[in-house]
Amino acid sequence: MAIMVVHCERRDSAGRAEVAEAAYAWCCALRGGEGIRNSRFFWETPDRIAILTEADSIADLDRLPKPDTAAAMFHLADLARVVDQQHWYDPDIGEETYRMAGRDV
Repeated sequence: MAIMVVHCERRDSAGRAEVAEAAYAWCCALRGGEGIRNSRFFWETPDRIAILTEADSIADLDRLPKPDTAAAMFHLADLARVVDQQHWYDPDIGEETYRMAGRDV
């Protein structure tokens, strides 16, 4: 399993409800992607949200987005700045990558 966490900070010109609706729309669009298990957002502060997306693999998170997903992502970008993005993957994938590099555990 792989996880993507995106932190977004509201632009001064955007309302909080607008940001929430845009984040929700991006989560819904992401959920329609191949290999995506779930996507949801959380408020960190009154001006900052985090979007948590779970996928079967990192490759599923790195695919080119479908048009509706790209449109939702850019709509959110009009309202909030991405301030951090992280990709996490489970220990099995990390160990497999380590072994593929010719290392012993």
